[in-house]
Amino acid sequence: MRDKLHLIIYTPTGKRFDDEVDFVQIHGYKNYLGILPNHAPLISDVIVSKMSIRINGEDIICAVGEGVVSIDNGEVKVVVSSFEKADEIDVNRALRAKERAEKRLEEKLIETDILRAKAALSRALNRIEIAGNSLWFM
Repeated sequence: MRDKLHLIIYTPTGKRFDDEVDFVQIHGYKNYLGILPNHAPLISDVIVSKMSIRINGEDIICAVGEGVVSIDNGEVKVVVSSFEKADEIDVNRALRAKERAEKRLEEKLIETDILRAKAALSRALNRIEIAGNSLWFM
């Protein structure tokens, strides 16, 4: 039996994380997935959400974009549109993105891509929440 998971996280810019971890929690479409060593094989979607990674008793809180997670034989592969550790989040940038998305949604212009604006707002709110909550862990 394994006592660690091998976690690899990819984004469009390449590999962002590659390490042995104790636990991963990530949010699929319907619920959170708590992943421990010896987890059964699984493939699931990932939504814009918080991701927790535990390494040697320390929790790393991250913001992730949409994507997929695959679990097989002690290896967890996560492919997401974005990945930021809480301490890497530029809160001012996230606040500006939130304001832009809200403005687009309020204007209700024909050329506004509503789904795209809603997705941008979701990502911005996720980053703001995670960056704010990360202060509680420090």
